[in-house]
Amino acid sequence: MKKLLSLVLVVSGIISISACVHRTVSNPEVFDADQAKGMVYIGYTITQWGKDFNSYDVNWEQGQRNAERVCKNWGYIGAQTLNDFTRSLQRGHLIFYYREYQ
Repeated sequence: MKKLLSLVLVVSGIISISACVHRTVSNPEVFDADQAKGMVYIGYTITQWGKDFNSYDVNWEQGQRNAERVCKNWGYIGAQTLNDFTRSLQRGHLIFYYREYQ
């Protein structure tokens, strides 16, 4: 009986720990733009601690649409990504993940 109770407690502890990890969908937003250079930086921010516990699904298609909206407001016909990879920049406990568009 004690072994069964111990097993139940261990299993419920594992389940409660795994329940803390979840998948987050992120829609990247404009976090910087330079009209003179025609550059738009699209990304999302997480905390230093969040990156260890959450898994992110980033909707970069929405990021592309956001960059196109900014570029069209400046008089351009659209926006193109300058790279197909995501860059990161850490400021204190915040981490910015972003892509560059022109």
